[in-house]
Amino acid sequence: MTNSPENPLSIITLIISILALLISIGDFFIARRALKLNEIEGNEKKPNIVPYLIDSIAVNFKDYKLFAFYFSLSNRSTNSNSISEIELKIIYSQNEHNIGNLIFRHDGILNRELSLPGHQPFSTPTEIGANQTITGWGLFRVPHNLLKEKRVENYEIKTRDTHAIETVIVPILIKEKDFDEK
Repeated sequence: MTNSPENPLSIITLIISILALLISIGDFFIARRALKLNEIEGNEKKPNIVPYLIDSIAVNFKDYKLFAFYFSLSNRSTNSNSISEIELKIIYSQNEHNIGNLIFRHDGILNRELSLPGHQPFSTPTEIGANQTITGWGLFRVPHNLLKEKRVENYEIKTRDTHAIETVIVPILIKEKDFDEK
């Protein structure tokens, strides 16, 4: 019976080992949950601007066409962000084979030529606070001679934030008007 003092010691060691294993498993699940929470928090801080087109108008003047797009930009991040550029990209075809594009920068001063309903034109840069939405007009002047003998295939409104992340709006329907000079 020399083995009896080792037997209780073995049992105590086994119990301590099982308790250590249970604590390790619990720590594993707690660490996994903390990692998921950190990932969610990190994703909420990433730049994430979502555009939404509200209205679009194209007004024909004598020498050019003025495109006006009324849209909102929602910052879904928990950090503030800024829009640094707004562009209009016109994708066209010419001679049924050649495809190209023209890019125009937003010019808020063009608002003087129109009386647009709603908010004022965007100014760049424009700050968007955390979890906020802003609205405004994007205005673009396109000379008629640039579109001469070209068939417009599509339009894209691109916004670029301070992190160089682009968002794109593809307007489907643009209301056309002729400017009434009085």
